[in-house]
Amino acid sequence: IRQPQHRDRLGDVLGQLRRTLDQRRHIEIANHRGDGEHQCEYQDADCGDDPPRTLQREVLAFDRLGARCCKRAASGAETRVVNDEVLTPTFSVDLAAQLRVLIERDVPAGTYHATNAGSCSWFEFAREIFALQGSVVQPGPISAAEWNSPVRRPRYSVLDHGALAALGLDIMPPWRDAIARYMRARSQR
Repeated sequence: IRQPQHRDRLGDVLGQLRRTLDQRRHIEIANHRGDGEHQCEYQDADCGDDPPRTLQREVLAFDRLGARCCKRAASGAETRVVNDEVLTPTFSVDLAAQLRVLIERDVPAGTYHATNAGSCSWFEFAREIFALQGSVVQPGPISAAEWNSPVRRPRYSVLDHGALAALGLDIMPPWRDAIARYMRARSQR
């Protein structure tokens, strides 16, 4: 698999990974969209009635959200971001690398959570992007109740990497490192 560029969507990355699957393998990808719902994609490689081999979960592939934060930071507009919902942002490049390891190592059937390491609030995520972009304005915190979004998100959606760690296969770097690499990639386009 070639290293995906920052502009690649998670779907493009997953498409590349699907093409690497052996004809005897199954994989199910659950993508928590951040709106309380999950998108599930099931790759059936003509394996008959066998159940999926692996369920991989990630919380938020931040590539698109990061781009929106960068635009807000560049605009200098006042920005308020929810500070009482905690998650683990995930860079699609890191997710692709982790999925590749799962596929190549022929891991036992199970559920594996793949997110960048650590956790933060949406506010901390935006503040990191604003800082890395060198914005003179910084986002302000707001509670989920004050934000009053029609979308109800969980207050805590951090996923545990225990199953990957138990196999010695957790290669996901910290979320701050992922955002820094994402920002470097954006600046090089």
